[in-house]
Amino acid sequence: TVENVSRCWAYETAVCLGVQACDLPSTIPLHDFSAFYAEGKHQLLFERGSRVPINKNSVKSVNDVRTAVLRAIGEMEAVPSVPIRSLHE
Repeated sequence: TVENVSRCWAYETAVCLGVQACDLPSTIPLHDFSAFYAEGKHQLLFERGSRVPINKNSVKSVNDVRTAVLRAIGEMEAVPSVPIRSLHE
């Protein structure tokens, strides 16, 4: 839901950085946009009683999606205004 997008990004960023969800603070730290949050539950990173989602994706499924995405990217035509060169040049 729209209300959970920031929570999802916080969780995904933590996963990418190797931080366990249980090590994250339960409240959202004050920031420049804090005034936009409603009082109460929108100030919590994880709502009480919520559970960390279980990854039910199989390794094969993830690899299949990765392969399909990389294949699609490889088949894309280069944009003429953007030079493409090897990183090893």
